[in-house]
Amino acid sequence: METKKTDNNEAAEFTESTEIAEATNATELSENTEAQENAEETGSGKKDKKIQRAKNVRKYEERRFIGKRTHIVTKQGATGEKSRAFMKSLEEDGSIEQMKAIMKADAQYIAGICSNFTSKGYDYWVAVEVEEDTEIPEDFETISAPEGRYAYFESEGGSVEAVTERWSEIYNAWFPKSGYNHQGTQELEIYPLGDMDAEDYRCTLLVPVRLVERIPLNSYRRSALGGAPFVLLGSVAGLLLSGAKDTKSMLIGGLIGGLAAMFLYGYYAKRREERERAKYAELNKEDDDE
Repeated sequence: METKKTDNNEAAEFTESTEIAEATNATELSENTEAQENAEETGSGKKDKKIQRAKNVRKYEERRFIGKRTHIVTKQGATGEKSRAFMKSLEEDGSIEQMKAIMKADAQYIAGICSNFTSKGYDYWVAVEVEEDTEIPEDFETISAPEGRYAYFESEGGSVEAVTERWSEIYNAWFPKSGYNHQGTQELEIYPLGDMDAEDYRCTLLVPVRLVERIPLNSYRRSALGGAPFVLLGSVAGLLLSGAKDTKSMLIGGLIGGLAAMFLYGYYAKRREERERAKYAELNKEDDDE
């Protein structure tokens, strides 16, 4: 089959018609970040820390897939080899050809989909994108990639080694600087039809992401350490106001004053935190609408 080629100067993404735009992002993952010029003033007059937002993120519509799956146990290692071996087995038993017969005309690719993540492993699907009304063949299942933001990455080569290395770069280099967290839904490996072992073969990895929320720099922390000065002042005030001369009465007065101060501190800190969270919820909404 003729090899699917890509252009290294375009952006890899799904279009409205579910067509894969053949492309690549920058070779250096650290170059995918940019400063957001939306710092806000806090109550103390300090500016909130600027969050870096990666450039290679797009919003995609929901897609439906039909295929087969296996379970990958991460503890045993070699997850890339296991997923590729599963794909190979589906080629040998004719399942891939069955899937190609029902794939969307403008979605000529095989998808490797990671879902149902747990601490022990995940499900790996080999599937094709289909129309919403496509019937599910016997012995096949259906899964959807939800609507949302996805970070996209090109892998130079479709080999297990190339794809595994790219995933390692995504988690170890891209995520810490991206301004995004993993959404926890399906990851997709997009393999255009062609010779995956060819030198000029390119595939695309799509990772569901959500924005890292901005948080107040100077919000009060309702902790024992933060409330200690208030409790101390309350205890002294209670001691003085009690007017007691015997030790027991003085201790009771100081205890009551300390408890009252702790209550007032907690109440004030909670209300301040609620105001701060409301303010930053609005800022995060503005980020989400960008």
